Amino acid sequence: MLVPLANLNALTRVPLGAWRGDAELLGLFEASLRETIAVGRAEGVAFKPDAVEKGLAMIRSMPDHHMTSMGNDLLRGNRLELPWFAGKVVELGRRHGIPTPVNSFVYAALKLHANGSAAAR
Repeated sequence: MLVPLANLNALTRVPLGAWRGDAELLGLFEASLRETIAVGRAEGVAFKPDAVEKGLAMIRSMPDHHMTSMGNDLLRGNRLELPWFAGKVVELGRRHGIPTPVNSFVYAALKLHANGSAAAR
């Protein structure tokens, strides 16, 4: 459940409470969650049938001010966990023939920041 949350937090650059009430952004979270679970299952992770619903319930229960480490790292100009989060979902999705359009978009949108802002100087 961490990958989709980190994806949206870094992509929006705002705390959870600022985007979770927006239907379109919540839809991106859910789509990323579904992709991540599908890839995990293909890798042998035994997600329960209600994993999507539990993931959605989890973010509904979190405080409005919540920021992920990847979101904070992006704001601070630090290296990102992107290659191990969205990047890994994309890589494993390709290996298993599972489409990962949301994770692919997040990876493409943030990859220039993956090594931190110091790398761009």
